[in-house]
Amino acid sequence: MSKPLSHRPQHVAQMVALALLLVLVPGSALAQSAVSTVPILTSADEVHAKAEQLHASANTRSWADMALLLEEAASLRSADDATAIEELTRAGMVWYYLGSFARAQGLQERAARLALDHGRVLEAAHMYAGMAFLAKLQGHQAEAGVLARTAQRLAHSPHLTPAECDGVLKRVT
Repeated sequence: MSKPLSHRPQHVAQMVALALLLVLVPGSALAQSAVSTVPILTSADEVHAKAEQLHASANTRSWADMALLLEEAASLRSADDATAIEELTRAGMVWYYLGSFARAQGLQERAARLALDHGRVLEAAHMYAGMAFLAKLQGHQAEAGVLARTAQRLAHSPHLTPAECDGVLKRVT
């Protein structure tokens, strides 16, 4: 029959070491960890500001981090905050430049839906035209056609001027 865990010599030694650590080391030192040195960003504006800092550094190695922060900032915003549209659009552009076309397209789609929710028809139409281009780049011809038709439909909105309509249509034809 084996000894209870508390009577094993190895377990007793570990308990003594832990007791000494708790007595000899100040509590504040035990509370510190690597995680405590990383600031926790809690608001969309704080996350956005961190993304802007990375952008200002002009270090292309930090572009993916910047895009992730912009995505996070957009997700932290309320549904009525249109800043999320720009954050999603910028994040999508960064992913496009990094060669992640599917991710770029997904972010542009989220931005376009949000733009429509905010009544920004021209912006949404241009985003759908851009997504059609990205889908075509990925070899998704059918999807590109659907996205181009959505852009065309939005271009014919009564909320757009004839010049705005033509600008969208030139991108998808």
